[in-house]
Amino acid sequence: MPFNVDKHDYSAIAGETLSEDEAVAIHSDGTAWLASAGSGVEDMPGVGIVASGEVDVEAGERVSIRTSGSIKPAPNSLTVGAVYLSDTPGALSNSEGNTSQIMGYVFLGSDGVEELMIAPELCADNHPAES
Repeated sequence: MPFNVDKHDYSAIAGETLSEDEAVAIHSDGTAWLASAGSGVEDMPGVGIVASGEVDVEAGERVSIRTSGSIKPAPNSLTVGAVYLSDTPGALSNSEGNTSQIMGYVFLGSDGVEELMIAPELCADNHPAES
């Protein structure tokens, strides 16, 4: 039986320019901003990923955010395994950022195409940067 994950999209007003496949956090006023795990610039937790087809959504415009489900194919920079919020605002990585938050997992589908399953951990672990 194939693995299926229901997708859930959330709509918010962009607080800055946002584009597809970028990780976002929701501020207390309900606006969406680029999420980041970088030291001194943490904007967490990342709650989802800007949905496919959303390109250069300007501040003040409505943006669609995928909070669960999958993106197929997975964004090019990602490989099979855990996907973390990056130190770079909006970026995802297969490596932990300064503050660790898992945003999902990339797996290889039965068709051989890598797929990102979005499953943000809303509780992040604080890891000091290694020297």
